[in-house]
Amino acid sequence: MQIRKKVPGSQLKIPDCKYVIIDTDAGGDDSQAIVLAISEAKRRGKTILGITCVDGNAWLDDVAVNAQICVSICNENIPIYKGSHMSLMCPTHKDFYFSKDGLGLQQAHYV
Repeated sequence: MQIRKKVPGSQLKIPDCKYVIIDTDAGGDDSQAIVLAISEAKRRGKTILGITCVDGNAWLDDVAVNAQICVSICNENIPIYKGSHMSLMCPTHKDFYFSKDGLGLQQAHYV
């Protein structure tokens, strides 16, 4: 087993930009990342211009609802934009890993 040593002074490097756009298929994993991104944007003085949603972990309409739930939980007013309802590159298969709504059947608690 290899153990990684932390290099002194190493940190996550984030580009020095003022504006951010999040592109997501907001299932359970991306929903957590959105909440973290909103929190970090506030802390670092960044502005999230919008969240674009694509079909992926769930159907597009559910993905947009999941993103809106994240924004609401964070008490923010970030616009949500729906993108493509299907892959533009190749056919995909939904396994609904995060259940039908993409959020572990938790949408009903927030909507």
